[in-house]
Amino acid sequence: MKVAAAQQPVHEPALLIDQFAPHSQFHSARHRIIDAAPEEVYAAARGLDLTQVPEPLTDAARWLRFLTAQGHTWTRLAQAPEWTLLAERPGKEIVFGAVGGFLPPTTGWLELEPRDFRDFEEPGYGKLVAGVSFRPYGHRRSLVSHDVRIVLADPRTWARFHRYWPLTAPLVGRYQTATLKDIEAAATTLTPAR
Repeated sequence: MKVAAAQQPVHEPALLIDQFAPHSQFHSARHRIIDAAPEEVYAAARGLDLTQVPEPLTDAARWLRFLTAQGHTWTRLAQAPEWTLLAERPGKEIVFGAVGGFLPPTTGWLELEPRDFRDFEEPGYGKLVAGVSFRPYGHRRSLVSHDVRIVLADPRTWARFHRYWPLTAPLVGRYQTATLKDIEAAATTLTPAR
């Protein structure tokens, strides 16, 4: 009996989201396998209205302040003052971020340039980083991952948000799942079965 020679591991490039939130205090990730090539899924996702997810998730997401206006497609989200397009690897990954005070007395969003985002650490504020990646999964299928990471600048803000997260984490997860379902619907509508 012959044993196949060990293959060298294939190293994927690091995720872009890791450049902006390599270590987060709060994290939520959801994944979905979609019957279309990654480039096709990515193209379909870019045209989605990110606020049009099934109710009551849209209201929950707005309540969480992750999306603050109607009609945010991926392109319009990049132009919204509270969100910053941090990085993009066309056809493979897109990463957005927002900096804000999530809890009183510090509330509201700050506008930052991508170059300032990584090092921002003002007490009372947190960084929300959202990434969606598109990877090949077998023949003409994709593994799409929606990753949300929250990084807080100081222990006091962390302690306050820590009490808030158990209430919001399930809503964030449901929003991510609904977004992935919408991406799948858009991609499989545009991509005929092969």
